[in-house]
Amino acid sequence: MELLYRYCKIIQPEIGRLVDGIDYSAVSYARKRLREKKKKDNKVRLLFESVEAELSRIKTLCFRSALPEVRLPARRS
Repeated sequence: MELLYRYCKIIQPEIGRLVDGIDYSAVSYARKRLREKKKKDNKVRLLFESVEAELSRIKTLCFRSALPEVRLPARRS
């Protein structure tokens, strides 16, 4: 849920509908529990950061491939 919120810019009520129709407050609580667990459990934090880094890498690759190649005109002397 946290990754949907951060990277897909989906609001909590919509995330709730995507995840078995749970209430937005349950989504908020689940996100809070994850934040707390990441603070206490280094293994969870490292796993989350690993997934986050991979998503960021994929997003960058997708963004680059979606851009048209731009060629600058030759400079006139």
